[in-house]
Amino acid sequence: VGNASPANLATGIATSPTLTALTASDATPPVEYYFELYTGASCSGIPTQTRNYFTSTTWNPNTLDHSVTYAWRVKARDAVSPANESAFGVCTSFTTAAPADMTPPVRSGGSPSGDLSVGTASATISVVTDENATCKYGTTASTAYASLPTTFMTTGGTTHSSSISGLSNGTTYMYYIRCQDSQGNTNTNDYTVTFQVLAPGPVPADTTPPAIYNIQSTDITQQSVMILWDTDEP
Repeated sequence: VGNASPANLATGIATSPTLTALTASDATPPVEYYFELYTGASCSGIPTQTRNYFTSTTWNPNTLDHSVTYAWRVKARDAVSPANESAFGVCTSFTTAAPADMTPPVRSGGSPSGDLSVGTASATISVVTDENATCKYGTTASTAYASLPTTFMTTGGTTHSSSISGLSNGTTYMYYIRCQDSQGNTNTNDYTVTFQVLAPGPVPADTTPPAIYNIQSTDITQQSVMILWDTDEP
């Protein structure tokens, strides 16, 4: 008597597994099988679940927890009265699968933000996700992921970036970002990167009088003289 499947130390086992015992032979059939299931890596203490004697070599225990190690063992008996009962077979263990990913990527760290200096003509927009994802962006709010026009130039990991150009002074820019992970979980709301390129400030008033230099006199007569000079501004 022993355990056939899952194999010892198997991982990624479904939370609704089928435990299968090795088929036993006996001179007085039918053979019946008794199962014990334990939480943990050994068959010690009180079983979490059991299945009483039955002729089937398979057992489907109640739904198990994700990412947990379980141990199990089997014994058998024949149809004699009173029955001849075997010892338990070797205890083996398995670990259930992690829960399925049902959560879209979490976005953070968007840039640039705030004010960019006068004359900025290009910038790099970027965002960070908490898992590998493919991210897209556009300039129209509430656009579904599949309809967003532009995929980030660098994407697929957790850092996403793309260069944009043609920026103008005195203009505010808003980019709406959505991402999708490898399981197909997609953001259904916008993550917005917004910034502005500052406009040039007003020219300050001129409060300084012209500077005079290079004074010359010419065409001097008894009645008149011509005086010439230069200034540093009109």
